[in-house]
Amino acid sequence: MESYEIADESVLFDTAWVVAEDTGCSGFDSYFIALAEIKNAVLFTDDSGMHHHAGDVGAQSVLVRETDVEQIENFFSIGSDKFRV
Repeated sequence: MESYEIADESVLFDTAWVVAEDTGCSGFDSYFIALAEIKNAVLFTDDSGMHHHAGDVGAQSVLVRETDVEQIENFFSIGSDKFRV
C-alpha cells in the first residue's frame, strides 16, 4: 500500500488558478487548496490564511494550531467523512 501519490502540476493548475483568483491567496497556497479540492481530501495546515481561503472555496481544512491532538487522532481513526472540528 502506497502512502503517497505524486500530483502532476497539469492536473492542479486550472483549479489552483481559480482558487487564487477567487480568494486572493498566494499561488503557493492555491496549489495546496486545489489538491485538497481535487482529491476531496482534508487540508491540515498551521497557516490561518490558507485555512481561511480553503473555507472560502468549500475545501475542508483543519487549522492545526486550534485543534487539539485528540481531535486530530480521532480524524485518522474514524475517517474524514465523520470528522468535525
